[in-house]
Amino acid sequence: MAISPKRILADSPQPKIEPMLSEFSGVDFKALLEAVPHPYMLLDRELRYVWANAAYLQVTGRDFPSLAGRHIFEAFPPGPHDPDDASAALLRASLTRVLERCQPDTLALIRYAIPTADGMAFEERYWSATHTPVLDEQGRVRFILQQTNDVTELQRLREAAKGTTGNEPRGALATIEAGLFQRAQAVQEENRTLDAERRRLRELFRQVPGFIAVLRGPEHVFELANDAYCAIVGRSDIIDKPVVDALPEIREQGFLELLDGVLTSGRPFVGHDMQVRLQRQPGQPLEELFLDFVYQPIVDLDGTVSGIFVQGNDVTRRRRSEEALRESEARARLQLLEVETLYRTAPIGLGLFDRDLRFLRVNEALAAINGPSVEEHLGRYAWDVVPTLREAAEPLFRRVFDTGEPVLGIELHGSTPAQPSIERDWIEDFYPLKAADGTVIAVGVIVREVTEQRRLEERERLLTAELRHRLKNMFAMVEALAAQTAKSAPSVPEFQKRFIGRIRTLAAAQDLLAIGPVNGAVALSELVSSALAPFVGTESRMRVALVDSPIAAHVASNLALALHELATNATKYGALSVPGGWITLTASLDASDAGRELCLEWREAGGPVVRRPQRQGFGTRLLERVIAGQHQGRVALAWEETGLVCRIYLRIDG
Repeated sequence: MAISPKRILADSPQPKIEPMLSEFSGVDFKALLEAVPHPYMLLDRELRYVWANAAYLQVTGRDFPSLAGRHIFEAFPPGPHDPDDASAALLRASLTRVLERCQPDTLALIRYAIPTADGMAFEERYWSATHTPVLDEQGRVRFILQQTNDVTELQRLREAAKGTTGNEPRGALATIEAGLFQRAQAVQEENRTLDAERRRLRELFRQVPGFIAVLRGPEHVFELANDAYCAIVGRSDIIDKPVVDALPEIREQGFLELLDGVLTSGRPFVGHDMQVRLQRQPGQPLEELFLDFVYQPIVDLDGTVSGIFVQGNDVTRRRRSEEALRESEARARLQLLEVETLYRTAPIGLGLFDRDLRFLRVNEALAAINGPSVEEHLGRYAWDVVPTLREAAEPLFRRVFDTGEPVLGIELHGSTPAQPSIERDWIEDFYPLKAADGTVIAVGVIVREVTEQRRLEERERLLTAELRHRLKNMFAMVEALAAQTAKSAPSVPEFQKRFIGRIRTLAAAQDLLAIGPVNGAVALSELVSSALAPFVGTESRMRVALVDSPIAAHVASNLALALHELATNATKYGALSVPGGWITLTASLDASDAGRELCLEWREAGGPVVRRPQRQGFGTRLLERVIAGQHQGRVALAWEETGLVCRIYLRIDG
């Protein structure tokens, strides 16, 4: 049955061949393909019939409408002679090789039964076929052109020739055909072996843990990509697509330029820790990855570079681990520096000792406590540095080494080479430093100096005792002041006036004592200034010339009261009672074998004539009983024509 080319192309529901043929001028390829006596047919990438010439339709016993658009194995399914689909597998493998390699593939001999025209039976047939790829502009397979020959008769001749015995004459044709088919079968068997090896290599290629891809042509079309590569890019539909279409997000990341450079120069490119951003999940942000890879040019036999072999590994996890390790090391270095700085500059003493009690570490504070520098401590025996502390401290070290338990809050007293003549106090903690197995390998010491604290505590105790003593004295003095004032005051208002004045003088003296040092020492000038302040007006009527001698605390209050009484009497009866009077107050120190003695002289002048009183007043009794009696001093009173002269003598301890 013959079908014209126009009929074949018109009846085909699949893509027409005219657009492809129209690109060639001067040759009527339709007529050419229809006229050739050999069977040809055309399949698309899905192995569906697109076209077949008259010779093909005749040898298969079909018309084109019954084939158009149908899958080849649907139109010609395996027959009952091929229950394991071995023949169909051979045909399918050849077509697959063409799609994958973009190169022709030949089946020298294939046994393939085809249904009879009525579809009621299968006719056993033998074929020889060549499959040629028809490529598009991007170099991808668009169609497969099959040129096939029905070699059934030749195969039967071969089998007939093979079946004759050695004594039977064979024709020359049978001998030639037998050799021909033997060579064809050998070639086909070799193809089967190569195809099996190819499938094995392809499976190995797919399973390689590193990512691998093969790019073809100037557009870098994906020809192969293993599972690891698809996992890296997050998609598997990249075969037969240019890189820029399959992975559009890398367009501006410089990789296309690298590929172009390898294809042009023929030199490989090796990248280490190369950053790439890929959209591995649809609609999600780009993910940052780091890759080690090589772009290896694929060089054909004629020396041209036809593609690029891509091989590499995802090192993102390693890169992240290295970055995390670097950050961790930086933090550790910072923390170590912080600890070292704290150890070195801590305001408390820190030291570390081995089992022989030699200094392993010591900070600046402990070095300052002991005397030698930090460097001079290291490696030295502890008791070579602070020998006076050995008796108290060595048992504590041994207890920690023996028990593995800390010893805390121990107070030690002694001296160090830093201040060998001064006794000092420390509170020390001893703690163990243990190995992984719990063995004590060193003992650390924390030293807090409390010398000044203990001095302050002692001062506080003294102040408390002094305060109790002074309060008792003050209450006794207030009681005495009240009693003596009551005896001499002619009236209640006068009692009130005198008593308040004396209490204020006493309070001023106590103020001086409160700010003075423990157990002593009020300056004479301050005492005089405080006691006489109420009597000093704008005019200078007090002429004071003093040596600034310290006055003991237990004397100061009474001396202040005595000066107050002298000034009060001078205001009422003596030099300060008239406008032209004045007072001279001098003090001098006399030294003798018994010690030093302070002589305080009160001399009035310019006032009215004074006479010895008929009875003793409060001031006189205070001077004679308190100053002389209580403080082992002396008082001399003289009522001269110019005014009263009072001399007070007090012992001043050396």
